Amino acid sequence: MGISLLALGSSWSSKLCLCKGNQIRGSIPQGLANLTKLRFLMLHDNEVSGEIPRQIGTMSSLVTLNLSNNHLVGDIHPEIGHLKHLVRLDLSINSLSGYVPSKLDDLTKLTTLYLDHNQLFGKIPQELGCLVNLQDLALSDNTLTGAIPYSIGNLPKLTTLYLYNNQLSGHIPRELCRLVNLKDLELSNNRLTGSIPNSIGNLTKLTTLYFDSNHISGHVPPELGFLENLEDLELRNNTLTGFIPNSIGNLTKLTILYLYMNQLSGHISREVGRLENLEYLDLGNNTLTDSIPNSIGNLTKLTNLYLDNNQLSSQIPRELGYLANLDYLRLSYNTLTGSIPNNLGNLTKITSLYLDNNQLSGHIPRELGYLANLDSLSLRNNSLTGPSQITLAILQNSLPWTLARTNFPGQFHEE
Repeated sequence: MGISLLALGSSWSSKLCLCKGNQIRGSIPQGLANLTKLRFLMLHDNEVSGEIPRQIGTMSSLVTLNLSNNHLVGDIHPEIGHLKHLVRLDLSINSLSGYVPSKLDDLTKLTTLYLDHNQLFGKIPQELGCLVNLQDLALSDNTLTGAIPYSIGNLPKLTTLYLYNNQLSGHIPRELCRLVNLKDLELSNNRLTGSIPNSIGNLTKLTTLYFDSNHISGHVPPELGFLENLEDLELRNNTLTGFIPNSIGNLTKLTILYLYMNQLSGHISREVGRLENLEYLDLGNNTLTDSIPNSIGNLTKLTNLYLDNNQLSSQIPRELGYLANLDYLRLSYNTLTGSIPNNLGNLTKITSLYLDNNQLSGHIPRELGYLANLDSLSLRNNSLTGPSQITLAILQNSLPWTLARTNFPGQFHEE
């Protein structure tokens, strides 16, 4: 049934209340304000409901206030700004609504401010730029609107900035590029416009950069190549144009590179082949041309390779057969020619292989029939001949559902 907060009140020590994950229920009693010597109030991961009482602002000794992952509702009252000694404030994963109070600017000792996963709306107050000791700021998963305030660039110690899943608009402020200690910058799923600032290259400690699912335009800046600690780069689902810069090859720690669903053009730089830690590469749904570079065969850690829905031409490079960890390979909807390389049969971990809607010709390699983990195969709308009866029998035995679904024998010109 859970424990009532009222029942707990008499047992709290004068300086610490640590009640994480104890199925505590009920509202926060106003009498809590009498515990003026309490320094740590941690009620996270419970079933606390109701509003945060205004009287909490009288708990002047608080250093940590963690009410995250409960069922709290209502506004974040400006009285929280009276907690001058507060270092950590976590109200995330509740149903709090209203504005982010500008009075938070009085909490100048704050290092952590988590208000994410609530129902907050309105603009991000410029006053947050006064929190000069802030290291972690999370306002993600709300319905915040307006521009990202340029004053956030005044937070020199910031290492984490999460603003994703809101309705923020306007340009990415250049002032963010002054935050040279940033490691995680996530602005995904907003309505941001304009271009990526060239000065993004100043953020050399970044390990994660998410600008995906916005309305960002312009080129991918070559200065991204300065971010040599980057492990995850996601710019997908924007309206980026121009070439993929050669400098992307400097990002040798990358494990994820998502540039799909843009308007990128030109060839895929052979420099991509230097990204030997890459596990996920998705350049699909662009207007990339020319051949698939042989250097992609160097990416032996790749598990997912998506180059579909482009204008790639020439043959499928045999070097793709070196990608022994590949699970998904999508080359559909291009203008690839020539035959399917026999050594794709070396991809023994592959589960999905899509080569459909190209201009491939020749026989279907018998080796494909020995891919024991393959459960999705599409070769439709090519000029393939065969398959031989042996190959067909092997494939039908391995892929009964897929072959039936795609009417496999009818996809090919019989010899």
